[in-house]
Amino acid sequence: MRGADDLVWRPWEAIMQADDFIGEVRTAAPSSGLFDALFLGGSFGKGQADQWSDVDLLGLAPAERHAAIEAWWRDWLEGGSLSSISRCGSGAAC
Repeated sequence: MRGADDLVWRPWEAIMQADDFIGEVRTAAPSSGLFDALFLGGSFGKGQADQWSDVDLLGLAPAERHAAIEAWWRDWLEGGSLSSISRCGSGAAC
């Protein structure tokens, strides 16, 4: 069960969670065999991320793989492939 401390905004944790997510994508996407390339763009790609930054990813693949990539992302994000720190925040109970 979450306590009052879980509701406190901690900007440094947002960046840490995004960094963890990026690291997990860096491992999982190539192993899927679906992408020809995957780029990190936006403020994270430029090394200018702050606590309000989102993660911008651009994947390249031929059109015939788009449906498979969409299904893979959905399954990967919803299927518990992410570690608890990426899904729930540092040290938070899910």
